[in-house]
Amino acid sequence: MNSLQIFDYFLKLAEENGIKVMPDIHSAETNASGHTVNLWYTDKVSAEDYYKALEWMAERYKDNDTIIAYDLKNEPHGKPYEADKAAIWNDSDSANNWKYVAETAASRILAKNPNVLIMVEGTEIYPTDIKSNKDFSSTNDDDYYFNWWGGNLRGVKDFPVDLGKYQNKLVYSPHDYGPTVYQQPWFEGDYDFDSLMRDCWQDNWFFIYKNNTAPLL
Repeated sequence: MNSLQIFDYFLKLAEENGIKVMPDIHSAETNASGHTVNLWYTDKVSAEDYYKALEWMAERYKDNDTIIAYDLKNEPHGKPYEADKAAIWNDSDSANNWKYVAETAASRILAKNPNVLIMVEGTEIYPTDIKSNKDFSSTNDDDYYFNWWGGNLRGVKDFPVDLGKYQNKLVYSPHDYGPTVYQQPWFEGDYDFDSLMRDCWQDNWFFIYKNNTAPLL
């Protein structure tokens, strides 16, 4: 079988066993290390290719309720020195603005199938002063809050994702890990639930739940 036939066979088995499915675009290109690529496009796969792939999938499986959600992109990320090669989050239509791209991708998916959920992950960096650095022009690390790849959803407070009449299909999906993955600063010393909430979780994504902005996964 080719890859599409294998996927359809998997969906059939999932349906037979009562398993629901959430496709996730882990990388633009077929690459075992593709998760290390910052963005949803490369020099070989364009942003339009990315949109069309999601659109095609939404159309093909619009009548298959085994697929209940689309995770638009795994861990968009990038550091300040990477400039326009890093994923940002603001109110622009910049090619690397993840908020804008997520809204665009969602609209194209939901036009084909308005019944699926849309999972939007976070980024890696967000400005400490959004007024002076809204365009992410600073390349100084000190001007940013850092978090796990896909774990920084601070931008939701200033620029929430807008899905229009499909707002109730939006789910924010921060990626968060423990210290065995990487020894982040908030794991230093005798950390506990309260310190992690204060040092990381609250401002990066928990406020979304607390303010009843949208569901979290």
